[in-house]
Amino acid sequence: MPRRPPGLVYGENDRPPLPVLAALGLQHIFLMSSSLVLPVVLVGEIGGSFDQVRGVVALTMVACGIGTMAQALRLPGFGSGFLCPNLCGPNFFAACMSAAWLGGLPLMRGLMESVDVEPADGGTSVVMRRTLAGS
Repeated sequence: MPRRPPGLVYGENDRPPLPVLAALGLQHIFLMSSSLVLPVVLVGEIGGSFDQVRGVVALTMVACGIGTMAQALRLPGFGSGFLCPNLCGPNFFAACMSAAWLGGLPLMRGLMESVDVEPADGGTSVVMRRTLAGS
């Protein structure tokens, strides 16, 4: 059995106590909720309605949850086995915002379709595109 480095609190197969798990779960919730600002800004900036904002935020939460669960799996070739939150990050935000300013929802939808990677369930991104396009 390999020795654990001295600075490592929990090993790979250790289970932290319940209070620590609760605190880490709360940390994940705060981290994921702070990333929901980006979809709100994006849809609000292009003149989206409150219903569109609500729909995009709801689907973003579902997609983050599905992505986090998929990341936590330990299947061969799929998932790392670590609980890493899948977040709505800012790396694609500038491209989406530029497309939305130049051509509105149709151009942003085209951009998302051209770079879309279907999620594991095969349908979340299609629902999000329909919500943004209003169809």
